[in-house]
Amino acid sequence: MLADRAREARAAFVWARLRRVFGFPPPAKYVIGGWGVLIDRLADRARELGVVIETDSWVARLPDPPVIVATSLAAARMLLGDPTLDGVESGNAVLLDLGVRSRRGDVFVISDLDQAGWLERYSLPDPSLAPCGESLVQAQIPVRAGESRAAAVQRLEAMVDLGLPGWRDRVNVAA
Repeated sequence: MLADRAREARAAFVWARLRRVFGFPPPAKYVIGGWGVLIDRLADRARELGVVIETDSWVARLPDPPVIVATSLAAARMLLGDPTLDGVESGNAVLLDLGVRSRRGDVFVISDLDQAGWLERYSLPDPSLAPCGESLVQAQIPVRAGESRAAAVQRLEAMVDLGLPGWRDRVNVAA
């Protein structure tokens, strides 16, 4: 009896935190219109503060600091005159972007802690991202060392199957 109450107390403790993290509406703030709108707002605010933003520009030498340059590692070595600059190889992942017909019971988010996979139905908090009756879903999972891309895609699709049953028959293929 005491063990049952202890289990219930632990479960209630965990449940409260899960609801706080994964409850709806989601605790994250979603910018209506998606990433593009967010980036535009950030760039506008930076310009208001006096930041000069240049894109698609060849840089032969750096201007006076402070300066941020986003470029390849090889270009940074040349630009900074530092052949010792080295980077760490990043991981690889398979990604899946879906437009599917919405169905009651589709999940909002899956966080696969065992395989580091993630699925999110972005059009749930921001319906402007998809036509009425449709859902915009993005999913990704890392490719394991030595794993083929095909095997990683199979693992990713298995995760999508859990959250969006029958998704293959609901995919919106643009004409």
